Amino acid sequence: MRLIITLTGLLILLAGVQLHAQNSTDMVGLDYLYVSAHPDDEGGFTGTMIRYNHDEGYKGSVAVFTLGQGGGNALGPEVEGSLGLLRYEELRRSLAIAGIDRFYYLGFPDFYFTQSADLTRKTWSETNPDFLCELVRVIRLTKPEVIVSMWPGPGTHGHHQMAARSAIEAFNSAGDPNVCSFLITDEYLDTWEPMKLYISAPGRQSISVPLTDFSQKHNMNYSDIRSFALRNFRTQGWDRGNTIPASRTAPESRMLVKSRVPVGNPETHFMEGTHIPAGTSPVGVRMVVDAESYRVTSTESFEVTVDLGNNSEYQFEDVEINIVLPDGWISENTNQSIGDLPIGENITTTFELSPTSNLTMNEQQEVWVYYTANVDGNGIKGENYTWIEPVSPLSVQVEPLFDIVQYREFAARTGTEFLSPNLPTRIPLSVGLENEVSLQLSNSGNRSESGQLEFNLPTGISVQGDLNFTVPAGEMVDKMVTVLVSDDAFLEERQSFSETGTVSAVSNNYRDTDSMEFYVLPYMEIEKTEENISIDSDLSQLSNYSSGTIRHTDRWSGEISGSDDSSADFHLAYDDQYLYLGIQVYDNVVTCHMPPNRIRNHWYGDAIEITIDPSANSTDVSTTFRASIFPCSTEGFEPNAARYGDANFGPIAKTAPDMSVSSTQTESGYILETAIPWASMEVQPASGDQIRFNVLVYDADEENPEEGADYGKSRIGWGSSIGAQQATTYTWPVVTLKP
Repeated sequence: MRLIITLTGLLILLAGVQLHAQNSTDMVGLDYLYVSAHPDDEGGFTGTMIRYNHDEGYKGSVAVFTLGQGGGNALGPEVEGSLGLLRYEELRRSLAIAGIDRFYYLGFPDFYFTQSADLTRKTWSETNPDFLCELVRVIRLTKPEVIVSMWPGPGTHGHHQMAARSAIEAFNSAGDPNVCSFLITDEYLDTWEPMKLYISAPGRQSISVPLTDFSQKHNMNYSDIRSFALRNFRTQGWDRGNTIPASRTAPESRMLVKSRVPVGNPETHFMEGTHIPAGTSPVGVRMVVDAESYRVTSTESFEVTVDLGNNSEYQFEDVEINIVLPDGWISENTNQSIGDLPIGENITTTFELSPTSNLTMNEQQEVWVYYTANVDGNGIKGENYTWIEPVSPLSVQVEPLFDIVQYREFAARTGTEFLSPNLPTRIPLSVGLENEVSLQLSNSGNRSESGQLEFNLPTGISVQGDLNFTVPAGEMVDKMVTVLVSDDAFLEERQSFSETGTVSAVSNNYRDTDSMEFYVLPYMEIEKTEENISIDSDLSQLSNYSSGTIRHTDRWSGEISGSDDSSADFHLAYDDQYLYLGIQVYDNVVTCHMPPNRIRNHWYGDAIEITIDPSANSTDVSTTFRASIFPCSTEGFEPNAARYGDANFGPIAKTAPDMSVSSTQTESGYILETAIPWASMEVQPASGDQIRFNVLVYDADEENPEEGADYGKSRIGWGSSIGAQQATTYTWPVVTLKP
């Protein structure tokens, strides 16, 4: 009876109300979409989502490529698919607090930590060769005006890079019917063209959203609400760092990569031009500014094209388009009168810019264009911009490593070359070796250029070789120089570091400069042993062979109080079957809180990690050997070892069954000794070969730990030049196997 009354009441309420069929946009339509690789990647944008969703009425969501099932678990023993389900739930709960009722899991595998976007692309392509279409489908279905993502270049997680690159490619192509055409023919999805694209860019930003002011809806500041949301990621240990009140209150910033609408100058809102006016320019105006190319030669003119469309509610009268000349450029016509621009019409115009003698080379410039018009007697104005970099006909470029090459190719293909200055060419340098560096000089001019190379290098780094050059008109010339590192380079008590330098090609007519980032690394020659090395945590045998030290100052993450907090001495030897390592770790608080079945998560506690590239030229970690070893567990001081971070994940009993490990506790820390079989590696090096090798020490000083929790405090390493030392193969030191 109660059900009948309820239904009757509902029918009475609906009587006289005209009901309309809901379409797909009504159901799932978005204002913005964040593109990520794993649950919690959106954490740096969560405060903005809270503000926009709760207090400003926008609707957003997240498209996530994986469920993070390949990562660690600070909450329990679950891994792989079970961990993925947990992280799915964590993301659902976190986004619910941010005002998001659904997200889109794209269905791709999460695997071991790598800094290779190319390895990520290959792995995801094995799941779906057209994996970009999974993201394009979401964009065409949900129709967001704004796309937000992460940093697409080297220097971060390879999965993050590929998610961000996919966001850029999808922004460019979701409106193209020739891209993912089966979504149109088979699934009946129309194309959709987002209007604005933002990413994280190290050291660069165009918009910041504050978090210290209060949400009108919740009467809390946004940083505290964000902490509530992010504390849900307990498997990643985020419940420990996201405190209430929030300890992190800095604004959330992003860089505008592309816009098809006018933008604020300066920008104050992600939705300017799409949902709210950009200055006095109304919503509905399309404005695209493109330079003929990003790199423009200092001796030639180039064109800037402006596409202006009026899809607003207003008739535009007396339209003018103006270009703001960057320093060093002139134009015969900086103002163009267009006349009227009725609703629904579009015009395209160009400006030609010519260089002057005051042009500065190799410095990025913004080229701003603005339109003015009258609407019902009121003046309006809208602005947008593009990027250029003036270069001389004579250019010099340091030959980049594979990851920089791949990214630059991507940037050129997607029209995002202006992000490349964030990525100088990387050069690993081994102390005590002659490091060869290749340079390419090119001359696009109509006369030969001769001159000299000039290097501006950090203290202790020097160059040898013929620095003179001649480059005929229209040709390229390769040069090879030798870079040496002396003891003067070590101004601090570190065995490895990163520093920047430049090389300039200087002729009578031109000067061109390229930047370099040096990764200075230790070097060792290790001896071949004829002994039968016992793996028993007694280093008396291995101490007779090659030795190295890891100081507390060889830090690549965290904070360390001194050498008794975290440091190490180690010894290396080899024979035809094994590489032998003995390491004495100095650690005043040894934390044994991992159960024996927790073979991941070595970064949560006290452990070492061994990284070996047996070929010395692997382009990603899939062809390397990476083993992590806990010296103890919750069941006592017995080692627990696994491979985690290469293509053969699992306990060493399965992935390197001939590997032996021993550990013992000492008054000052612990000792680990291991024999690593060459046969467990992708290739087997021979006497006289070079390999890349590193040993890293992880420290957690927790005297009363919870089982399995994340207490990771610091990380040191023999090679420790960057912050993701374990996953970038060319930052592992070179080791020669002495015959």
